[in-house]
Amino acid sequence: MSPELNRLAELLPGPQEAPDRAQDWEAAEAELGTVLPADYRELIEPMPARF
Repeated sequence: MSPELNRLAELLPGPQEAPDRAQDWEAAEAELGTVLPADYRELIEPMPARF
């Protein structure tokens, strides 16, 4: 993770629990109609899945 994302994660920590399942990036990107940046996925990956 980049230093900037590390700092952001320190300032805005995600949930303490591990995700119950992996993110389905293909489903999320299909719903949004765009490809999400890799650094965004890296920041969000530890959070609970919504798709």
